[in-house]
Amino acid sequence: MYSTIKLGKTGEDVKTLCNLLGVKERETFDPDLDNLVRGYQKAKGLDPDGVVGFNTWTALIIDRKNNEAKKVTPQDYKTYGDMLGVEPETLMAVVKVETGGSTGS
Repeated sequence: MYSTIKLGKTGEDVKTLCNLLGVKERETFDPDLDNLVRGYQKAKGLDPDGVVGFNTWTALIIDRKNNEAKKVTPQDYKTYGDMLGVEPETLMAVVKVETGGSTGS
């Protein structure tokens, strides 16, 4: 499960965040990354507070999945649900709302 991260934090979750945002990997959640996160959050209709918590992680993972060429499988929901610390059914419900009714499977 990913931790909640924000400006000043360091660690693997910061690297994962960079990967999901498609930016150069860095060790520290710096002001430039904070600005990118706030812009992403605003574009997604999230509170642009710069804090990467459950809602932002979920949006990032859904975006990554939507950008991949394959359909989302039940195993994908289990994998990503485990990463987020939620049941696959919960993640499917979020995806259904975010995509206007399609769970991708």
